[in-house]
This record gives sequence, C-alpha cells and structure tokens, in this order.
Amino acid sequence: ILTMDYEQVILTAVEKDGFIADTWELAAQLNIDHQILVGVVKSLLVDKYIVEEPLSTTYWALTTEGEQVAQQGSPEFQVLTGVPTEGISLSELQVALGEVAKIGMGVCMKNKWIKKEGDQVIRLAGSEVQDDSAIVLRYILSGDAASMSKNDAELKNLMKRKLVKQVTRKSAKISRGEEFKPVRVRKVLCFNKSD
Repeated sequence: ILTMDYEQVILTAVEKDGFIADTWELAAQLNIDHQILVGVVKSLLVDKYIVEEPLSTTYWALTTEGEQVAQQGSPEFQVLTGVPTEGISLSELQVALGEVAKIGMGVCMKNKWIKKEGDQVIRLAGSEVQDDSAIVLRYILSGDAASMSKNDAELKNLMKRKLVKQVTRKSAKISRGEEFKPVRVRKVLCFNKSD
C-alpha cells in the first residue's frame, strides 16, 4: 500500500501558491479524513514551517429523519398523495401509510389539504400543492444554499421538526512560517558522551 507524504504535499502547495486556503478542501481533494491532515499540520507548526489561521464554517445538514423526508417526501405530503380524489377510509389510509398517516394527518388538516367526514378522509387540495419541506431538504442535501435561503421560514420549521441541524466545521488556512523550507529537514539531536 502506497501512503502519500502529506507533509510534502502541504509544503509543495505552500511553496507553489504561498498558502493553502482551507485544509478541509485539501483533505477532500486528497480523499483523506481531515483529522489526518490536522495531525500533519500540527507537526509542521511545531518547527515553524507553517503558520495557521483558524477557519470556521457553519452550514446546514440533514438529520437521519431529514434524509428520509428528502427521499420519500414529508409525512403530510405522503398523506395528501395517499388520499385519492374520491376519498378513502381512515383505516385504509392507515394501513397504506402506517405511522406516517398519524404524523401527517394533523398538518394536512391544518393546511386544509384534507378533511375528515366520519370515517372518510376527503381530499380538498389539488395538484398545485408542493412539498416545501422535501424541496428545502433536497436543496440542503445538494449544497444549493442560494435557493434554500429564500425559504427561511421553512428552514426554521425544519429545525423545530428536527429534520435539519446547523453544523460548525473547523479547519485552517496555512501560510509560510518563519522556518519554511520546501522540504522538511529533520533536526538531529546530538548527545555528548562524557568519559
């Protein structure tokens, strides 16, 4: 197994460009865990080959449940699409959707998408209804923050529903240190023998 000399990769990049903009991006390019790179950076910092400037990036990430909603649709949208135009009995809907029926019914009724008449569930909304929750979750999943920011209210709603969370990622910008050299020279310790 060939292991890359990450120390040399860092020194070469800093020599060529004068800096590394973000260690997280470099770790992604090298396809390695960021913590491996952090260890190499710390080693180079000790001998003043490089200096680091801490970076902090905050972004949205989906919870496990959020990933399910992004793929399958929100419970309320699943309930809406599970109710045919002619209506369906509540028991049939519960058999068809399981736990999702219980979770999505309240939101569907609050949004006036469906109504209950006895044991029948009647569809009120047409095909104009969009699954805003799933749409915003897919934006987050794809990293399309610009489209997502238009849905600030929906984002707050998704946080309340524990479908998204804010994550802060720590990384660093790397520049030349006062002892910088393009190749690391290991210091040799000499011991004097006394007779």
